[in-house]
Amino acid sequence: MKRYLLILGAVLLAFTARAQSSNLPLIEIGELSTTHVLFTTDLTYVDISRQDVIVAKVVDASKNMLALKAKGEFGFVTTISALEANGTMHTFR
Repeated sequence: MKRYLLILGAVLLAFTARAQSSNLPLIEIGELSTTHVLFTTDLTYVDISRQDVIVAKVVDASKNMLALKAKGEFGFVTTISALEANGTMHTFR
């Protein structure tokens, strides 16, 4: 019985993790244009899961703006996380 409960728990955990990642806001990024994301406070940290396909830069004149552009075509989902000075964390896919 313990074994079945452990397997059921693992399956439920797998579905929960998948559901959380699919609920992230979607940002369309292209190689021909730059996408700008504006935040309420200055950014203190930005992480791109695949730096080989996306270029990101915090705009110097506005520390609360993130400029994103694709280096080329890619056919998979990647994530971008940004931490604001007020402690708010944002994650996009």
